[in-house]
Amino acid sequence: MGTAAELERDETMYDAIIIGAGVVGCAVAQQMAKYNGKLLVVDRMEDVADGASKANSGIVHAGFDAHPGTEKARLNVKGSMMYGDLAKELGVPYTQPGALVLGFSEEDRATLNNLLAQAQANNVPGCRIVEHDEILQMEPNTNPAVVCALYAPTSALVSPYEMTCALADSAAENGGTLLVFSTPSMCALMESAAASSVNKLLDNGLTTVGVSMNVKHTSPTPLGMTVYCESTLTELDGKRLVFKITAFDRTGVIGTAVHERMIVDAKSFMEKAAAKRDVRL
Repeated sequence: MGTAAELERDETMYDAIIIGAGVVGCAVAQQMAKYNGKLLVVDRMEDVADGASKANSGIVHAGFDAHPGTEKARLNVKGSMMYGDLAKELGVPYTQPGALVLGFSEEDRATLNNLLAQAQANNVPGCRIVEHDEILQMEPNTNPAVVCALYAPTSALVSPYEMTCALADSAAENGGTLLVFSTPSMCALMESAAASSVNKLLDNGLTTVGVSMNVKHTSPTPLGMTVYCESTLTELDGKRLVFKITAFDRTGVIGTAVHERMIVDAKSFMEKAAAKRDVRL
């Protein structure tokens, strides 16, 4: 990389500059690109979704835990209702399995009733308290000690990686300029190819999680062109798996990666992750 004096100076005038190429910045760009004007998105990282937007849970929150009367509550519920249509428009996988907030005592029930009251104040549709037997019917793997739960049917899941990349691509297609690459979408496809190639061969209760990826994105692909991956398991060392992955579009190779995954017990892994919620910093 050259020094500042050596770099070409961009004297283009823009109507709007959006700082940040995460899901919020790309969503703003996607909407603003629908109007006439010259739009620019910049980010300190070298790619879109290279911060929190690539490493969050992907939960589309229903809005029951937002304090009533706040802008957060209003926009949370409104945004949740819009997400399904937006995901469909952009071709991003989206599911709405609902959510259960579990209670294991009558003291917990009081807390859940307070959440239900907030949900009703925020106009979150369909929320209700469900009891032990119905909870186990909804989700048989729930801890049988559960007493009650708040059920929020509009809670949903989306891939934050794919959503951010799709928003960026849509903005660029509609006239926005993004000074970033679209490498995250290729990485997501590569990881999916590796995981799906072995997960079906594992014993019940086991899965794989990504540990590292050394990736090279060597050629751009225009919007609308199909991209696919070939994944080869090159090393198996106990629970450690190493894959060689190549990504293609119809013109040839666009990227390569060496990707490492580990075999884990899915339940134990999720319990370990969930325990972080109780850590006080």
